[in-house]
Amino acid sequence: MSSETPLMKQFHEFKAQHSDAILFMRCGDFYEMFHEDAKTVSRELQIVLTSRNKNSPNPIPMAGIPHHAYEDYAAKLISKGYKIAMCEQVEDPKLAKGLVKRAVTQVITPGTVTLSGVLNPSSHNYLCSLYLSKENIVLSYIDVSTGQAKVTRFCNQSNDLTSLKEEILRVAPSEILIHKKLMDHAIFQEEILKYLMEKSIAFQKWEHRISKTTPLFFEWISKAVFNSSGLNKNDDSLMALEILFSYMEKCNIQSEVVSLTHYQTEQKLLLDPNTIRNLELLQSLYSQSKDGTLFSTLDKTVTAAGARLLKDYILNPLIDKDEIETRYSIVDAFVENFTQLHAMRDELSNCYDLFRLLNRLLNQNANGKDLIAIKRSLHIIPVVKSILSELNLDHLVQNFDSLEELVSLIQSALIEDAPQKITDGGLILGGYDQELDRLHRLLNDQDQLLADLEQREKDSSTLKTLRIKYNRVFGYYLEIPKSQAAEVPDHFVRRQTLTNVERYTTPELKLLETELLSAKDKVCSLEYKLFQDLRDQVLQKISSIKQWAQLFSYLDVLGSFATKAIHGQYCRPQIVNDDVLVIENGRHPVVEDTTDSFIANDHYFNAGSELVHIITGPNMGGKSTYLRQTAMIVLMAQMGSFVPADLCKMKVFDRIFTRVGASDDLGAGKSTFMVEMSETAYLLKHATNQSLILLDEIGRGTATFDGLSLAWSVIEYIIVELQCMTLFATHYHELTQISQLNNKIKNYSVSVLESKREILFQHKIVRGSANRSYGIHVARLAGMPDSLLERADSILSDLESSKQTVIGLDTKSKRLCIHGIQTPLFEKPSPKAKHPILEKIDQTDFNSMTPIEALHYLYDLKEEIRQDKKGK
Repeated sequence: MSSETPLMKQFHEFKAQHSDAILFMRCGDFYEMFHEDAKTVSRELQIVLTSRNKNSPNPIPMAGIPHHAYEDYAAKLISKGYKIAMCEQVEDPKLAKGLVKRAVTQVITPGTVTLSGVLNPSSHNYLCSLYLSKENIVLSYIDVSTGQAKVTRFCNQSNDLTSLKEEILRVAPSEILIHKKLMDHAIFQEEILKYLMEKSIAFQKWEHRISKTTPLFFEWISKAVFNSSGLNKNDDSLMALEILFSYMEKCNIQSEVVSLTHYQTEQKLLLDPNTIRNLELLQSLYSQSKDGTLFSTLDKTVTAAGARLLKDYILNPLIDKDEIETRYSIVDAFVENFTQLHAMRDELSNCYDLFRLLNRLLNQNANGKDLIAIKRSLHIIPVVKSILSELNLDHLVQNFDSLEELVSLIQSALIEDAPQKITDGGLILGGYDQELDRLHRLLNDQDQLLADLEQREKDSSTLKTLRIKYNRVFGYYLEIPKSQAAEVPDHFVRRQTLTNVERYTTPELKLLETELLSAKDKVCSLEYKLFQDLRDQVLQKISSIKQWAQLFSYLDVLGSFATKAIHGQYCRPQIVNDDVLVIENGRHPVVEDTTDSFIANDHYFNAGSELVHIITGPNMGGKSTYLRQTAMIVLMAQMGSFVPADLCKMKVFDRIFTRVGASDDLGAGKSTFMVEMSETAYLLKHATNQSLILLDEIGRGTATFDGLSLAWSVIEYIIVELQCMTLFATHYHELTQISQLNNKIKNYSVSVLESKREILFQHKIVRGSANRSYGIHVARLAGMPDSLLERADSILSDLESSKQTVIGLDTKSKRLCIHGIQTPLFEKPSPKAKHPILEKIDQTDFNSMTPIEALHYLYDLKEEIRQDKKGK
């Protein structure tokens, strides 16, 4: 190592401190990578791999990228899961004595990245932490780019981490920091780590605690946490937050926390991962994109922050009636005043992503264009306030700082078309700073200043042929013919003698020369300082700016709801305390946008008189769409949105469960039927009497008797144990007989028009059960061979004429008859009588026995059991 150059010694020093990151080392106009880092970057970015000291026996692999374009390259590496340590030159190379001083100024990771090339404008990018306390597992997460933080907790006494896993899936973090104690927990490794690895989510063990001497965390909690979130200094939630801030401090990432939400998962309508996937809320099952999803249908937002908030609303519907009604009222005000809605959306469309712009300011990555974007965003405040006043919604901006002085300050300081770079000048407007104006005049008027000086020297002497000239060696000088050398004034200082001329300078010319030659650098330096001062003044108002940013995104989402309500003819739901769900002419919000003639359907649920609707009918008839649209209408209503129906009257649900569609999970070794059973078991375990369950074709993945038995038992279990509203679509027509045994079960079917061999699906749900599945007709529509279909018709006719039934029902005895064997219905199994010996053990006080008495007692029990077996 002694033969290493100073630069390579410097590289190894920083690399040892950041061994898990790719070191971007600033060398002049490039960032250079060496050794394995260079090989990785060359491979991942497809750039040339070269070498340092090519003639050496062991040349050092090297790769480089232009410093001004590093963001694009870094973004690609971060998106692939790599970390980057930015090693910058921290002194001017021109002033450096020997090797330029360098320092790692920032570590960029998947969870702390703020590069525009990585961040999706419409999605949050969360850094998450998990902390294990005595009683809880605490989950906290923050979007570093927006400053929005949240924290919740889960009881660690249970070995079931399903709820935690589900919340992690909803949050979808890019990076997770896991408390060392939790990382070593066996159940955690089995439940959570496996999932993180499957999803390629970056994670690491974390045990470092933040230093009490650093202000980042403790100043923040003193002004933000205790005032707004209800946490106290001993709260275990702070430990999870502390992990986040410790990591951010290590990465040298700043984030002004605009909000901290301390929530419990039970305080929102819970959506399990299967429901999120089955309802295609954010991602299509087929295209894996946002097209054809509820998000794409409702997303009429005009700002990036609004789109992010809409996703939050979709994944976290409300259960608080007052909060829901508050959103309805604002949406209603927009719907009833289309002119103001249109004006509001026009104004909001001029708003940039204030959250992420301010984060760039905090991390000193902002440029002039960013401040101009902030100014333009805040410029809409007066109009927004006026529109809210017209809608009688001015209470939303009560006590808000209008920020007029800040807008005026930025407007007076920055050129509207500010350049990207903030170190090359061209940022500040004339009239903002007197010294800067003087320097600009100096630059702009230098020819005239030189001409004026030349004229003054001519006027004060007899040197009428005197000229001021310039060259790169001597700079500015006074030149006269050699014949006039005897006439020069005393203040002339000789610079050079040539054959025919003499060259001189003067104190005034030297001063002017110094000013002219340094003016450009002084302009750039002064403008940079003025920009930094301006940035600091903007940051002083960061809380007020983010208050407006939150309001803009809130209005954007509710304005989006109103726009969709107007164009889609949606109605305002009625949230009631009664145990009902009534929907008249309900539609599927996504499907109706893709078809010209969607058939609307009604839905009537009153838990006092009916709990389960069994829906039968053919494939392609619309059963699955009917189930999904019911769930989406409920979900939209609890988001605070109007819904695609003529009327919607409903209670507040605590959870929505769906078992719709079928797919296998080969990676986990699960068949389609196993996945179906697992999902069904999950919802039966977690549903309450306030939940909504949607089941489609339960039991179809196995033999007829097995499937029918399971489907029948599921219905019984829901009626007896759960007592929650359920839609149950099935092809097992025998299940419809169960409605004869319990009046809370009602039969519905898909209406079909049949004419000879042709059928017409009307996609209308009506009372009563279907007696056929029309499977052969669907096969004909699918293009199956005619000869095959004719044979299928023949077999079906033979089966129907044989009048063989699989299942029967004795309504008098309330028994299910399968091949003559009767089974009781809607009866809980009688508890088994306890064995006399077990009762004897229960009644014995073992604590009062001596060891020898206990042995005798055990011997007597053994003898009793032996005699009991002999008697049998």
